[in-house]
Amino acid sequence: MTYILVRSPDSDETVELPTEDDNSLCLATLTAQFPDAIGLRYESPETGAMRGLRASEGKLLPPEDGWSNHVYFCTIAKGIKRKVDQDVDVASSAKSKMRTVDLIVLGLPFSCDESTMREYFSQYGEVVTSEIKKDSHTGKSKGFGFVHFKDFDSQIQVLAKKHFIGGRLCEVKIPNEKTEAEASHRLFVGQLNPTITEDDLKEYFSEFGAIADTYIPKNPFRGFAFITFIDPNVAALISKGEHVIKNNRVKVLEATPRLSKSKAVEKKEREGYYDRNNGGGQWRKMEEDHYSGKGSITAFPGDRH
Repeated sequence: MTYILVRSPDSDETVELPTEDDNSLCLATLTAQFPDAIGLRYESPETGAMRGLRASEGKLLPPEDGWSNHVYFCTIAKGIKRKVDQDVDVASSAKSKMRTVDLIVLGLPFSCDESTMREYFSQYGEVVTSEIKKDSHTGKSKGFGFVHFKDFDSQIQVLAKKHFIGGRLCEVKIPNEKTEAEASHRLFVGQLNPTITEDDLKEYFSEFGAIADTYIPKNPFRGFAFITFIDPNVAALISKGEHVIKNNRVKVLEATPRLSKSKAVEKKEREGYYDRNNGGGQWRKMEEDHYSGKGSITAFPGDRH
């Protein structure tokens, strides 16, 4: 048995791979260490050019002079990217499309000025604008202001933390956001591929905030899921972006809080969604909207809370 030195083109790590009894290298041995590899090549000592190896029946054949002491480089098919790179790129792309907004800062000490507030929030990232609202007659602070970050990550960090500025506890939130009781912690994810699991969803969406629960209705699989975040602000912000999970472009919407049954029936009857003649009534129109991706999605009757 001979060991040959193999390296990925995008890494400095070198791996020793064993050859078979006939001195060939099994392609399965290569792909076990380098999943995207389809062949090997090495630098020709004669020309300095990269020289590829012949393949036959799932095996790579050695050069005419034997494996020698060459270092072999994996050949990667064009258009194939390593999964780890795809995951990083997708998460970065999705985050870059999230919208940053003016955050309102409540409870500021009246002695706090704009430079002090900017300096405080700069620890979380680049501050685009900061402003303290002042009385038009006296010029004194009204005790609140606004801050706007360049990056979405900075905004998420600030919304998730408590803040003490000038010795006072200040509240930072999205202006005019719903109260805790009204806000939705849940995110609706539609157009799911059956291969996507709850673990896949948790791994992807945990990049944006702490997750309390992930749920994919099964038996039968209906192509959608719900993600519940601890922070209600996260669901509202993420729903404004584009998301691709395991090469599957998904529909992401903020899930509206469930109405009580009597109010839900009254609302759907008023809007023409409720079918009285279909076995006592079913949410036919709502399901049509769900699969077409129209509007916010309210959890279907019978779905898990």
